[in-house]
Amino acid sequence: MAAGPRCLTRGGWWNIRQARVLASLLGKQMSRGNQPAPWVQHLVFLSAENVKIDLPGAAGNHVVTRANLVRALQIGEYPGATSQATRNRINRPQALDVVNACKNIGLRASHASRKVNDLVLGKLLVEHENYQDHLARHESISSIETRVRTYQVAQGVTLERRKQLVSAAEREARTLTLLSDHPNILKLRSYLAHGPTDSPCIVFEHLDGELPLDAFLRANPDLSLDDRVSIITRVGEALAYCHRKSILHRGLAPSSVLVRRNPEDAKRLDVRLFNFQAPHQNLWA
Repeated sequence: MAAGPRCLTRGGWWNIRQARVLASLLGKQMSRGNQPAPWVQHLVFLSAENVKIDLPGAAGNHVVTRANLVRALQIGEYPGATSQATRNRINRPQALDVVNACKNIGLRASHASRKVNDLVLGKLLVEHENYQDHLARHESISSIETRVRTYQVAQGVTLERRKQLVSAAEREARTLTLLSDHPNILKLRSYLAHGPTDSPCIVFEHLDGELPLDAFLRANPDLSLDDRVSIITRVGEALAYCHRKSILHRGLAPSSVLVRRNPEDAKRLDVRLFNFQAPHQNLWA
C-alpha cells in the first residue's frame, strides 16, 4: 500500500486546516500503539470527467482529477507533492491501525447527503451534468423502492443559473403532477425544493428491472416485432395524452423511456415516459 492516506477536501486554507487537525488526531490515537501515524496531505479532487486544468504555477498544487487520482493516493504523485508524500509507504498493519484510529476519533461516513426524508440513496442509475438518479429504499421498509433525482447546483454558479436549474426541476415536478395518472408516464411521488445537497430533489416511482429504452433493446436483441410495436404504441399514447393536456415533452429520446418485462406476466412490457424538463443542453440558456 502506498504512502498516505490523503485527506480529500474542498479547496482553500480550510482544507489545509482540516488536514492538520486530522493529522494531529491520528498522531494522538496512534501514539498508543505500535504503528506510526501516516503523513496526511489535503488534495482538491475535481471529479468531473474530462475536466481540463489550466492553473498557472503553484495555483495547481494539490489539485487532482480522475486521470491522476489513483497515483496521487497510492504513490503520492500529484502537483506540488513534497518528499514527505512518498517517503514512507503504509503497510497493512499500519493501514488497519489508521482505520481503527479514525473510528476512535469518531469519523463516520455522513448519511445526511445519502437520505431524502426516510429514503436512503443507493445504486446510481443515471449521472448527468445537472443531476443524478439513484435507486432509493425506505430506511425502515426495504421493500419500498423509489427513483430519486437530486439536482446538482455547483458551488460558485451565478444566481441566475441556479434559478434556471431550479426552474427545470420544478417544471418536471409540475408536469408530472398533471400527467402521473396515465399508465405509461412515470409517476411523481414527491418533490423537495431543498434536498440533501440543498438543491431540488424529485422522487419518482421505481419499477424493478426497468431500463432506458436503448439499454433494453441492447439487452433484448431478439425482441419480437409485436413487442417493438407495443413500445412505440405506448409511447405514442403517452405523448397524445400530454398533447391533450397542452404539454410538449421537448426532449424525447430513448433515455426518456423506461421499459421492463412485467414481473407477473413476462409477455407484457411496462413502459414509462419521463424526463419532461427542458432539453438538457438548454438548461442554462
